[in-house]
Amino acid sequence: MSFSTFKLAKNESKKTEIFTGLFSLIMMSAFFVFLIIPNFFAKATLSPQSYFLFSLWIIIGFFIFHSILKNDTERIYGRTNIVWVFLLSLILLLTLVWMINTNVVCDVNNLKWVNDTLGHKAGDEYIKEACHTICVIFDHSPVFRTGGDEFVVILKGHDYEHRTELLQKLNQISEENNGQNGKVVVAAGISDFDVAGDSAVISVFERADANMYVRKKQLKAMLQ
Repeated sequence: MSFSTFKLAKNESKKTEIFTGLFSLIMMSAFFVFLIIPNFFAKATLSPQSYFLFSLWIIIGFFIFHSILKNDTERIYGRTNIVWVFLLSLILLLTLVWMINTNVVCDVNNLKWVNDTLGHKAGDEYIKEACHTICVIFDHSPVFRTGGDEFVVILKGHDYEHRTELLQKLNQISEENNGQNGKVVVAAGISDFDVAGDSAVISVFERADANMYVRKKQLKAMLQ
């Protein structure tokens, strides 16, 4: 949109529109470099399919906005702020849908036993080791500590594409450590965002949390 505005304004020699379009183009280019380029070199954070769709969205958007501005001889859209607000809201909505993927809720087992038996300092190290394990497995996604022994992972790019294998890897480590005193055991539950059924991200979290408790019971049952 910024490039379309700049190109048409330059052809019509309109200084104000040229400045506005050029400024917006610079800002969007900076946004692209800051968010997209680093991910390209960071172990393919986005899959090739995601890059293709993202590039396709940019190209289609350019031709749509270019056509709108070119055919708007009376400058109706340029004088009507509500149109630009609508277009911006549409872009933001599509971006949010693009960004929402999958949540993984993790709970560290046996923390109380470690604190009571080995001391709170050992408990702190236990939590750090659990966090390290989660971060190493989901190394392309942000990990948040939401409670004393609870973590949430927002899966992105590579991790989202390989979520099943990564969850299996975490489960395997936990099963191998299960029952061994002092070894980190993490119960994890996963849930995908359902565009048709979910009205808020909290729904994804609640399903993942419920799946985590199911997994927690399974790990405890293995010790019986």
